[in-house]
Amino acid sequence: MINRPVEEVFQFTNDLDKVTQWQGNLVQTKQTSDGPMGVGSTFDEIPQAPGRKVKSTWEITEYEPNGRVQWKTTAGPIPMEGSTSFESTEEGTRVTFILEARPTGLYGLLQPIIGRAVRKQVKSDLESLKILLESQS
Repeated sequence: MINRPVEEVFQFTNDLDKVTQWQGNLVQTKQTSDGPMGVGSTFDEIPQAPGRKVKSTWEITEYEPNGRVQWKTTAGPIPMEGSTSFESTEEGTRVTFILEARPTGLYGLLQPIIGRAVRKQVKSDLESLKILLESQS
């Protein structure tokens, strides 16, 4: 729950220039397609990784302003897809984040460790988002 209007939360979370402010593991996020964000838009992300930069390319598969954004990887070390849903409530905005990864090879063997780390990172990111947005006037 974030005590801010759904329009504000949606706009902030979908502004790629602001993503690194609340997603602690990202070094860079950049849109690689032309035009405004929407279905078919693509972007590259570079997370922090020990010893090297690992780039993933994502494509937006569903885009409902102030409602839901769904995406999938089209390139990167681990096939993933996910969504973020935004629901207006009396208390503000309920944000629901879902991420499904299908690691293979060495990543598949490390899935339990990677899963715990990702859950911890997502929880921290959403807490950072809440603090950041609620501190703005």
